[in-house]
Amino acid sequence: MIRDTRRPAIGDKFSSRHGQKGVCGTIVQQEDLPFSECGICPDLSMNPHGFPSRMTVGKMIELLGSKAGVSCGRFHSSSAFGEPSGHADTVDAICETLVKHGYSYNGKDFLYSGITGMPLQAYIFMGPIYYQKLKHMVLDKIHARGIVPRVTMTRKPTEGRSRNGGLRVGEMERDCLLAYGASMLIHERLMLSSDPFEVQATLSWWMRVAEKKLTESGRKVACLVTQARDVQIHTREIKTGYTVTQFSGMGYDSTMSSTADDSSHGIDKQHLASPIKNLVDKFQLVPEFLKVRGLLKQHLDSNYFVKTEIKKIVRANQEIRSTLDPIIYLSYMDVHVGEPSMIFDAVTEKLSPQKCRLSDRTYAAPIYVTIRYTTGSHGQTVESTKKNVIIGRMPIMLSSCFALWER
Repeated sequence: MIRDTRRPAIGDKFSSRHGQKGVCGTIVQQEDLPFSECGICPDLSMNPHGFPSRMTVGKMIELLGSKAGVSCGRFHSSSAFGEPSGHADTVDAICETLVKHGYSYNGKDFLYSGITGMPLQAYIFMGPIYYQKLKHMVLDKIHARGIVPRVTMTRKPTEGRSRNGGLRVGEMERDCLLAYGASMLIHERLMLSSDPFEVQATLSWWMRVAEKKLTESGRKVACLVTQARDVQIHTREIKTGYTVTQFSGMGYDSTMSSTADDSSHGIDKQHLASPIKNLVDKFQLVPEFLKVRGLLKQHLDSNYFVKTEIKKIVRANQEIRSTLDPIIYLSYMDVHVGEPSMIFDAVTEKLSPQKCRLSDRTYAAPIYVTIRYTTGSHGQTVESTKKNVIIGRMPIMLSSCFALWER
């Protein structure tokens, strides 16, 4: 038998006697912890969102009873079954004991910030309580995975640390990625790094076209099932193929949608820089471009995006002539991303990631263009220049220190 002394680390699991388990999220220096007027600072800070779902009222009673017991020097029974018979202390009696010794009736204290020394803008429920460290520790659970065998049937990574399995992206992890709009990361984790496979299929017939069902007619390949010649190689998840197979066994046909879905946005990825004849389509070009690509701030640097991708579209559409009067025209001159700002109490102030995190808000930076246009009729046209015309907005990622756009 070997004994090993381990200090708490980030990721270690703790629990109270009421089943309120939790993982250590961060460890800070004691001088940075909040403190009370008596100089007492807490050893552990718990997220209170676990009380409504777990409904562990006994834990709050234990905090009150322990605090009252420390102040008066005697034990208090916080059993949930002894109060009707008179063997346990009532919550009202415990609260009255706290009031007699100078504490608030509900056990809350007035704390000061250990960093700034200023009073916190809320009363904190604090008291002594028993906590235990569970055997689930990071030192035992740390795990990394490279290229290892996969499950034969599903082609997914194996499960379990003992089998050198993959790192699971569960429902909550997926929801977090969806909340941040990390579409490229979701595609990489749930498809490219999971169970991708190539399938030969047509858009009208999802079923995999086997090699023996392919016939050569010149340079085109045709499917013997549907006689379609639009056979292409698509990358899909293996579970999608299983689902289609199940539907086929029940007599349901399936169709495939590929990159041609982008036509619903009115833009083809291959022809993003093609001239746009309609003025309405021109102003909708950049917002729709963002929808097609699914681009967010976290995916690529803002300066590169503005200087190359958007300006490439602007250069390809330098001038638009009116179909009714060719003298009337509109042209793009410049494009840039503005600074995020908001109006609060009739005052416009610049936003920063820190302000948005403190106020729990998200924001997007406007994309401006400078246009030159003519107005009037034959022989009486006036050329004008208009700056800062908003053609769309770019969502900004708040969790990065590089969240602000640079002009």
